[in-house]
Amino acid sequence: MLARSDAALRQCYEYWDQAIDNPDHALFYAYKLMEVRKKKFGGWAALIRTLALRDKIEYVKRAANDAHMDERHARGELVKNTVHPRFDRATALKYTEDILRAYEQYLRRDSDQLAR
Repeated sequence: MLARSDAALRQCYEYWDQAIDNPDHALFYAYKLMEVRKKKFGGWAALIRTLALRDKIEYVKRAANDAHMDERHARGELVKNTVHPRFDRATALKYTEDILRAYEQYLRRDSDQLAR
């Protein structure tokens, strides 16, 4: 029901499905999901303030851009296997899901207030 009323949420669900279906590129889709949220709220600061998930949002952003896990930029030197990455892909995906669920809760609260 929420997805029918919010185009950005539908787009987030599409990115989430792609992240789950494409584990080798999951962080690319996780970041895309975050960008949809950023655009919806008008910037990173507003997103962080509204969802109150600063640490999780920053973790996902940094994991997606980490030189050992970077799936967003063209590769220079291959560094993926040279040093243990600072970020864990499973943790980044869990945090992405937490952010998605927090947005769903935000929409529910918003729709409940409109219904009153």
